[in-house]
Amino acid sequence: MKEYIKNEFGKRRYELGISQAEMESRMEISTRQYSNLETGKSLCSMKTLALFLEHSGVNKDEFISGLVETFKSE
Repeated sequence: MKEYIKNEFGKRRYELGISQAEMESRMEISTRQYSNLETGKSLCSMKTLALFLEHSGVNKDEFISGLVETFKSE
């Protein structure tokens, strides 16, 4: 699951063309917290996940489907 979260956070930020600092600001989380998510060092809370989905423009249904598939394959 960490790998999926890591990939989605990094991929979406890259697609938006914004820096880590900009994404951190949008999500109102610390630099360390965001960096740990994007490098796979930690998982996010439900609140942080909701903020990511809200501020990244990710299709929520597709994100959840991908997450479910990740759980099935682990």
